[in-house]
This record gives sequence, structure tokens and C-alpha cells, in this order.
Amino acid sequence: MDRQRLEELRIRLQAVSDDIGDMSMELLREAVEAGRGRPELDRTLSKVRRSVDKAVALLGRAGDQTESSSGSGPTS
Repeated sequence: MDRQRLEELRIRLQAVSDDIGDMSMELLREAVEAGRGRPELDRTLSKVRRSVDKAVALLGRAGDQTESSSGSGPTS
């Protein structure tokens, strides 16, 4: 597996996470301005963002594993 492709995917997912965070902030801002409580959609977006963030972290670790298994290090 190409480490560069994994890193590109990780970067794209990080951008998705950032977009979800922006959407959540906008939703909360609108709710506060309207005098409403936390919207259920914000709860859902928070769960989605946590899942995407987990994927970002896993891809980062997978990239490290790819580098160590590429034959550049000593074998035991």
C-alpha cells in the first residue's frame, strides 16, 4: 500500500471533520440566536465527527505501519 495515498486520504478526511465542525458551530449559533436548546442534529453531527476523527487517527497509524513494513527497517 502506498503511504502517500493513505496520507492523502487522511488529509481529506481531516477536511471533512473540519467541515462537520463548522456545520455544528453554525447550527449551535442559530439555535442560540433563536433561543432554542441544542438541536438533535448537532448531537448526530458530533457522533459523525468523532467517527471521522477516529478514521483519521487510524489512517495515521496505518501509514506508520506501512512505512515500517516497507523493508526500510531491520527485520526480526
